[in-house]
Amino acid sequence: MAADPLAWLSARQRFGVKLGLDAVGTLLAALGHPEHGLPVVLVAGTNGKGSTAAMVAATLTAAGERTLLYSSPHVADTRERIRLDGRPIRREALSLRLAEVHAAVTRLRRGRRLSQQPTYFEVLTAAALLQARAGHATAGVFEVGLGGRFDATNVIPAKVAVITGIDRDHTEYLGHTLERIAWNKAGIIKPEQDVLTLERRRDLLRVFRRECRSRGARLTSLSGNVARRSRSGRWDLDLTGARPVAGRRLPAHMTDVRLGLRGEHQGAQAVLGVMAATALLARTGGHLPSAKALRSALAGVSLPGRCERRRLSSGRLLVVDAAHNPAATICLAHEIRDLADDRPVTLLFGVLADKDARAMLKPLIKLVDTVILTQPKHPRGMKLKALKEFMPLHTAAFVNPRAAWRAALAATPREGVLLVAGSFYLLGDLWADIRRRPLIR
Repeated sequence: MAADPLAWLSARQRFGVKLGLDAVGTLLAALGHPEHGLPVVLVAGTNGKGSTAAMVAATLTAAGERTLLYSSPHVADTRERIRLDGRPIRREALSLRLAEVHAAVTRLRRGRRLSQQPTYFEVLTAAALLQARAGHATAGVFEVGLGGRFDATNVIPAKVAVITGIDRDHTEYLGHTLERIAWNKAGIIKPEQDVLTLERRRDLLRVFRRECRSRGARLTSLSGNVARRSRSGRWDLDLTGARPVAGRRLPAHMTDVRLGLRGEHQGAQAVLGVMAATALLARTGGHLPSAKALRSALAGVSLPGRCERRRLSSGRLLVVDAAHNPAATICLAHEIRDLADDRPVTLLFGVLADKDARAMLKPLIKLVDTVILTQPKHPRGMKLKALKEFMPLHTAAFVNPRAAWRAALAATPREGVLLVAGSFYLLGDLWADIRRRPLIR
């Protein structure tokens, strides 16, 4: 047994990203196949998969299922990644699950049945499945880490697959064309599944349909008008797409729905999440939540660092968002335009070196008055010299994220908006300062 299971997990990060199912499959077999017997919704997609997974899980919990949610990455604490009925795994429980995984890895390595050391993500995926078993979960929602076809989560024989949508990100692993990225994500589709997506581009849907035909799965693509946001920020949701499996037990429409997550795509993702949960419940014979319970569940969903709003002194607003690719920053720009409402905006921005920083900054620069750059404390953090090439010469830049934070606070005037964006890792660097500010719900 590892002297410190959490330290052993952290040390896995040096093995980086390793796509493929052989190692995690061997590991789970040694652990008694905890992935078997758990009804699971597996969620992939370039953007929105974390919030969609959270809304699937909230719907299942509202239906009375004991639900394990596995998501990534975390902002401040690894325990954020494994939640049972909305509550992060206790540190003691995580240590126990990691100790089980460590013991299995040790046995396999000694017996030469595991040729490579498992990665951080593979170990944590195994620990999440063990926690589902130990915690007597009756349903699971697993967010894909990277891509889908060769991601560790794809060893799970999920009953329902969700692909939120396709855009360019992690192209060094997933391919440089949208069709290739779609093929990678379509790899989560399994025989006789229900497959749900918000993607509507015909060439990409052809990729999904081809995979579904080869596996006897059923594809549903949601239309573009399943959700409409009112001026008050509430949503009207069209749930008629869930009726084929839910019958009349679920309302066809829900009006004036408050969502706990903010963003222009959250309404459609809420519909997608409810439909995925409904599809799973139909397969397992579970009970659907009441309309009242569903409203409460969707309003209560929260995720750190997703268009999160907090109060600063002097009437200022702090907006924290982990948008880390161009498509995500375009969506963020729409929200900031609405939230700022002509108030001055200061942008604190840091990004990883493998991201398209120029394209990410483009929609944000048009909206902000002041830009402060920094470098996330991560081995892959983009160096300031490279990042400054995309900005005017007078832009302030700080190697230390905490120093950049202090400068950004000082630069944000009374009644102004401070936006922190670009990377989950940047948010993690600043979380001790961010979390002290009162959260706006």
